[in-house]
Amino acid sequence: MISSTKAQAELSLEALAEINPDYIFLQFETSENTDNATALDDLLKNPIFKSVNAVKNNHVFVNAIDPLAQGGTAWSKVRFLDAAIENLLK
Repeated sequence: MISSTKAQAELSLEALAEINPDYIFLQFETSENTDNATALDDLLKNPIFKSVNAVKNNHVFVNAIDPLAQGGTAWSKVRFLDAAIENLLK
């Protein structure tokens, strides 16, 4: 659990593996990653990422909402929370 966060920050795969979350919500938009279009596939194949409980238990949700909708608006935050609840209650 991340107890306090003051701002968005980059998280290394090693740090993610150390945190070892039970669930991961991952957003990826190809048009925003034209310099590395295979980044999502590369991540999903990465042995460190595969060692995380969320991955092992098939609890990785890619683009639970449209990644271009995710952002700073209240609407996008509510949509994300709706998608999170829907996926977590399965």
